[in-house]
Amino acid sequence: MDVVAKIVFIDEQRLLIMEMSPVAEVNPFLNGILFNLTLDNVSNEQPIKMTCEGKNRVVDFLGRKYSKVKEVNRLIKFFRDVPIQNYIYIYPYNEQFNELYDTLKESLPYYNKGETDETIALEMKEYMEVKGNIQKYLDIYPYEIQMIVPEQKVIKGEKDKRKRKCIYCGGSVKDGKTRYQEIAHAIPEALGNTKFIQREECDACNDYFARNAEEDLCNFLVWKRLQYGLKGKNGYPIFQLTDGRYARFFDYEKEEYESDWGCFESIKAFVKENKVKGPVVISNQKPDSSGNIKITYVKDYVPQHVYKTFVKCVIGLIGNESLFPFVKTIDWLRYGNDNIQLPDVVLLKCKRLILEPELYIFTRKKLCDYRIPYCYGELRILDTIFVFIIPFTENDKYDFVDEKECRIFLEMLRNQYGRYETENFSSIVPRKIDEQCVISKQII
Repeated sequence: MDVVAKIVFIDEQRLLIMEMSPVAEVNPFLNGILFNLTLDNVSNEQPIKMTCEGKNRVVDFLGRKYSKVKEVNRLIKFFRDVPIQNYIYIYPYNEQFNELYDTLKESLPYYNKGETDETIALEMKEYMEVKGNIQKYLDIYPYEIQMIVPEQKVIKGEKDKRKRKCIYCGGSVKDGKTRYQEIAHAIPEALGNTKFIQREECDACNDYFARNAEEDLCNFLVWKRLQYGLKGKNGYPIFQLTDGRYARFFDYEKEEYESDWGCFESIKAFVKENKVKGPVVISNQKPDSSGNIKITYVKDYVPQHVYKTFVKCVIGLIGNESLFPFVKTIDWLRYGNDNIQLPDVVLLKCKRLILEPELYIFTRKKLCDYRIPYCYGELRILDTIFVFIIPFTENDKYDFVDEKECRIFLEMLRNQYGRYETENFSSIVPRKIDEQCVISKQII
């Protein structure tokens, strides 16, 4: 049975409690609402002032990404009914604060009239204490969360090329060797990222990571990319399979039938007439009774390179001003290639399909709380959520490889996400892509 989490939405007239399952969806759901709602605001402190732009963004966000979530239409109606310039509260729900939520609701008419916190505190003696108690409850969570989502373009690093210093190798234009001609995508472009850029990744490092890390993650996800039609830099990628066979995702509604399809030229009519929306394999092999063809991808992947790509996403987007604890991490990313033990990666199934990657960066609030990792990331792509620890930081005493060292952190994840699987990506030995069955159309 899925664990259910709740979020409370409060305005002057209503108090709406929204249930979310699985729990793994709560962070992107809540953070997505807060992000879209407060994008125009100077302050995102509670209560939050409703703007016309914020309301429209939230309604659009909920409609696009959570239309299948139970009761989401009630929440959309809630936001549509809140008058512009009025205030609302949004908090994770806790049964201990049932009566306190009513007090927050009573405070909103004062905010809507333009009263100050001081005036409200005089009029409602218990209000500030109530607000403080709820904030203490929220502060129990030991991490600050930075959300990188495709609703907004994110560019990190120095704009002036003459002042840039590569965050990975330290090179600058002044040395006469370092160049910044290419656009460095902080998350691989082949995974659908067009909006997250790191300006201070030089061309040499950009090329190194593309060949020695990012390609491995793309290969690791090859079947999912083919199954769901994840577009890269040049649209749907073509996969070369064994025995000279080729595969590609087709969407009959979006194909350009006047252009040259290369090795797939002979199947234009087939795609159009059969309204194909899925992967197609050109093969002489006969499918089984269910229409499946067993296929094997030619390339392989190095597990540690996959882990490196996860970590590089965080290093590239956490903010250049925040990189000082990650000196050893960056050195491992750029120059390390040894057989070392890394923490296990947590894998969860995401119930919504994500065709543009999302990244959540968690940074520990207390520097001296060494029981849990200083920093971890959560990369969401297609139907999978990858949760991974950032290794070798200056603010950690443990490497979180040993089960005893990970116990508190994994317990926190279990409470946050519910059940999950783990996989180890420490090895530098290339691993073959497992033979799998792909729903295919046989083309002679």
